[in-house]
Amino acid sequence: MLPDIDKLLELQIADKEIRRLRDEVAALPKRVAVIEQKLAGTKAHLEKARDRGQGRRSQPQEVRRPTSKTCKARSPSIATSPWT
Repeated sequence: MLPDIDKLLELQIADKEIRRLRDEVAALPKRVAVIEQKLAGTKAHLEKARDRGQGRRSQPQEVRRPTSKTCKARSPSIATSPWT
């Protein structure tokens, strides 16, 4: 009788594991939906950041950052200003 009880206990353990795995598989679509929602929110946030960045990049080069030519052109005019 003891070998039969051991086999039943092993079967019970296997059944519990099967039940746990089925529950886990059943929960996966919900987890995937949550992840997809987070991904959509992150993509939207990224697009907004890109749109804001595009507005800054559309300015002319001289406005964004002075080049060496514009710096040299400004230096003599400051030195020869009539108000100094």
